[in-house]
Amino acid sequence: MTGVRQDRWANAHRVPVEEAKPEGERGFYLHPDVFAQPDDMKLPASRAQAPPGEIKPTFEKKP
Repeated sequence: MTGVRQDRWANAHRVPVEEAKPEGERGFYLHPDVFAQPDDMKLPASRAQAPPGEIKPTFEKKP
């Protein structure tokens, strides 16, 4: 069984289920080892911990 909270606080503070990554982060991972990817596919720690909306692409995805 699942449910969705309908109280006033929950309705006022909805959390998006999943957000799309910015173009410059697509193809990179917070933990690439979990997905059997090399370490160079890891997001830099400073970018991974930045608040949403403050992330600006600084590198390009490798082919």
